[in-house]
Amino acid sequence: MRVFSGPGITEYGFNSYSRDLGQAIIREILEKGNKDDMADYLGSGAISSTFKYEHKGIPYILRITPLSYGGNNEYTLREIEAYTQLNKTAGPYISKLVYAITAKNMRQPLKGAVFIFPYLEGQTFDAYLKTKESISLAKAMKLLTYFLEACDFMDKRGIVHRDIKPENIYLPTKQEPYLFDLDVACDVRDAGCSTLMFEGTRRYALPKAKSRLPQGVLGFDASKRYRYSVWSDKYSVIVMFVRDVFPLIESNADKAILLDACIDEVKHIFKKNNDINKPTPEEEEASVAILEKLILKRDLLTSALKRHRSRSKSRSKSRSKSHSAKSGSKTRKSRTRSAHSL
Repeated sequence: MRVFSGPGITEYGFNSYSRDLGQAIIREILEKGNKDDMADYLGSGAISSTFKYEHKGIPYILRITPLSYGGNNEYTLREIEAYTQLNKTAGPYISKLVYAITAKNMRQPLKGAVFIFPYLEGQTFDAYLKTKESISLAKAMKLLTYFLEACDFMDKRGIVHRDIKPENIYLPTKQEPYLFDLDVACDVRDAGCSTLMFEGTRRYALPKAKSRLPQGVLGFDASKRYRYSVWSDKYSVIVMFVRDVFPLIESNADKAILLDACIDEVKHIFKKNNDINKPTPEEEEASVAILEKLILKRDLLTSALKRHRSRSKSRSKSRSKSHSAKSGSKTRKSRTRSAHSL
């Protein structure tokens, strides 16, 4: 599939249509040369910049990673491999990669790696959460179920995302949500999925993953490598909902229901994973501790609800008695007036 010849240039197209389309877009960009004329800037992540580019009136997303990160390095090739596995079969859960090229020796502004995706109107889950709009329990549960299904979809194809967070989820206006940014994704059969180094975002990571030390630390036991699995991804989804979605649900009763769903899923993941990859006692203790925090949070919320309902019932009874007393008083006064009139 290599068309842009030369050392250090590797091209990926998943069928003849996407390959031809990707090549046409790359050629147009190289002819323009100036990044300001190239496309509309949308934003930047940790290492990449994202643009909106129109080709023959159809918008696409361009993600450009600089040479120091994207020139045929491990992350770029691993991400392309992940998209290859996930885009082979139809599924709404993952962004569709149209074309990718790694280009060490290509001219600016494309020196590095370029990924091309379809453009859809919408916003990231992070942007949605930052609006602080209230979210219904029905919508929260639907999204929770959907993202857990996305984890299963990847797991069946041997891929672990390793960095699920609101910033890496897109909510199109007219289509189902999807996960993107697979730059730290890996194939569970690959040795690269077993690492001494932490991959992902710490605030959403499983305790036993983020406790890994940097590779090469003196005295660290290499046999304690942590192998990522679907357990890691699902745990990130649950933490995301408890941390970011939970505060946007107005009803405390609905919050308790969401917590119950998250607790059940953590128990299920933990039980399932014990059969495959039993965690160390330290890792097990850390995971159980977080589960206990979720249960405590739920129980405190439930207790508060019970107290609130009890006070409401007491006030209701008091109002009822007061109303009865007033009615009785009015009745007695009415009888007295009637007697005097006689």
